[in-house]
Amino acid sequence: MITEAMEKCGLAYHPASMGLRKSDLTNSLLNLRAFVKSRPKLWYTVINDSEIRREWIDRTLADLRFES
Repeated sequence: MITEAMEKCGLAYHPASMGLRKSDLTNSLLNLRAFVKSRPKLWYTVINDSEIRREWIDRTLADLRFES
């Protein structure tokens, strides 16, 4: 439902529209928790207690379009 609304509005939400490659976003997500933990002044969020796994990333990014 949300993606339908973004499509109807013409919102450029696919990573390709920002010049992002799938490997770049995947690597960023895999390293996000370590980055957050290395910055003690950041607010505590769900990232502090969550492990982002490749399986979740693959499912989450499956329908998105990326830069080649």
